[in-house]
Parts: sequence; C-alpha cells; structure tokens
Amino acid sequence: MTDKIEYYSRKEVADSYIDERYSGQSGKYVNKKELSAMKSLLPEKGSVLDVACGVGRLSIIFQSSDYKVTGLDSSEEMLKRCPYKLKKIGNALNLPFGDNSFDIIITSRFFHHYENPKLFLKEFKRVVKRGGSIIFETYRWSLKKHYFNSQKGGKIHIHSDRKIKKILKSLNLQQRSKESRLLLSPYMYLHLPYFFVSLLNLFEKVTPNSLKYTVFWHATKE
Repeated sequence: MTDKIEYYSRKEVADSYIDERYSGQSGKYVNKKELSAMKSLLPEKGSVLDVACGVGRLSIIFQSSDYKVTGLDSSEEMLKRCPYKLKKIGNALNLPFGDNSFDIIITSRFFHHYENPKLFLKEFKRVVKRGGSIIFETYRWSLKKHYFNSQKGGKIHIHSDRKIKKILKSLNLQQRSKESRLLLSPYMYLHLPYFFVSLLNLFEKVTPNSLKYTVFWHATKE
C-alpha cells in the first residue's frame, strides 16, 4: 500500500492524472461510462464521503445542492487539484471520521489497487450511517502483468462477483444493485481509435452483464 500512496503523491502524477486516463475521444467515452454508472446508483441526496477522491473526477455527479461532499485522499498533490470545498488528507483504512458520519460513501478506481477490499469495506461500514449507501467498483479480469508499474501506479487486482458478494455478506452489508460497463480494461480503450470504441459500444449493448469488465456496486448498511 505504501508504494501506491507514494506514487499518487507525486506532483507529476497529479498533474497528468486526467490526461493519462481520460484524454481524447476514447478516454472521454470511458469517463462518461464510469460516471453514468456511478450516478445511476447514487441516492438522490445526502452527505457524501468521496474516498480516494484524487483530483475530484466524481465532482460532476454531485452538482445538485442536495449533496454535501467531503473529499478524502492520501495525496496532498491530488487534493490541491480537487474542486470540493471540504477536503481532508487521510488513509482509507483508518478514516479520520467518527462512526455513522455520512449518508453515502463512494469510491472510484480504487479497489483494483488492492488484494483485499474487505479491509476497506469494513472501515466504510463504520463511517456510513445506518441505512446509508456504499458505492464502489471492481474489475472482473485483467491482462495486465502483476508487477509494479510506476507509470500507472501498480499492478491490477481483480475481484469476482462471487468474492464481493461473500465479503458483503460477511460484513452484513446488503447488496442493493449493481451495474456492469465496458468490454475491456479502461486502459485498453485509451489505445484504440474511437471508431473501434464505437463498435465496442454496439457490442456492449448486447453483451450479457456477466461478461463485462467493470462492475459498479451499491450496498447499504442495515
């Protein structure tokens, strides 16, 4: 985990974060897909903690005044570029908030960095209010080699639907809904001409959800 935190604390990484992941038509397509999935699972209002908020990419889905958003990240450089009014440096395994502090906890592009998402979900459960929502995403597979790649922040960890459901059950978190998006890794889309991305979009519409790459989860604390 230390390597990940160190990597995303670099000024040059924060400066280039959006351009390296969501640039061009293909990158913008991926961004739109991911944000639409997150928004579709989001309750209509409430206090929100955006964990590992980075430069605040999710801020666009919180334009309504019905949300009061706090961004948390371990990287000061990322937070400098984040538009949230409320921002805090902290570790997702030890959130600097009391029990039952937020209506919603949301995180994006985070769990694939770590082998055991249960550790984070347990901490999220502590901080979210009873009846509150936890929204996150996982990857079902990856072609990326499992070694540290300093250019992209490290190896990718995949988490099967079965594994996530087992974790949620063990923590007494109730799965409310989930959305599936994309046929390939988001990083692979960046290297494809937009013409091929458009074709993939057509195939995605008729592909069973179980075969898609990214899963967006909505669980609640009972």
